[in-house]
Amino acid sequence: MEDSSDVIAWRGIVTVVLIALVVTAVPAGAQVADGEHPERRGPERWEGEIAAIERRFAARATPQADVVFVGSSSIRRWNVTASFPGLDAVNHGFGGSHLEDAVHFFDRVVAPAMPRIVVLYAGDNDINDGRSPEAVSDDFARFLARVDLEVPSCERVIWVSIKPSIKRWRLRDSIREANERVRRTCAAHPKAEYADIWTPSLDEAGLPRRELLADDDLHLSAAGYALWAEVVGPLLR
Repeated sequence: MEDSSDVIAWRGIVTVVLIALVVTAVPAGAQVADGEHPERRGPERWEGEIAAIERRFAARATPQADVVFVGSSSIRRWNVTASFPGLDAVNHGFGGSHLEDAVHFFDRVVAPAMPRIVVLYAGDNDINDGRSPEAVSDDFARFLARVDLEVPSCERVIWVSIKPSIKRWRLRDSIREANERVRRTCAAHPKAEYADIWTPSLDEAGLPRRELLADDDLHLSAAGYALWAEVVGPLLR
């Protein structure tokens, strides 16, 4: 539990972030495959996927969802129904996206569900595309600010730490720094939870566990998702 000074400090950060929360539009471009270096195009490149998410959500029997999973391809590929049977959850991940894209489309992929819990995985593609750990943590603060402003009834935002992978092991120092910055942000925010999947994803030599990764050495295998469910599951209760 945070002391009052932490909460007050976070409220000050939220105020500043909300004032600065301006999302600029950039002409749309073609989508890129998961894990590639995208050109610096605007979030509108995901318009097709976002519209598909909206159509799926509109077809639900109920207009809200208890849990929203959002983020990049590691979320989009996750069969959350199989991992968490009985959970009223929707998967609104869109592959190859950056954290800033989740911020940009917040009012279309998160807010309409009015969720009790949001599970977020992002930052992996950001670091791979040359964004700094500080930029990742700043975007996470912006995401939290939108939760506070637009879904005040949300009880918890779970950040799933950026995973280690063989393909992006060269970026491990930047990933560790981004994770640590976000961990500190979570510690200061009354609703944020940090789910550490980095540590249990390493073997005794401190290297990525091969069995947790798919054949591309980047995305997750079934064993990888089983580990994620083991870490995230207790935070959903």
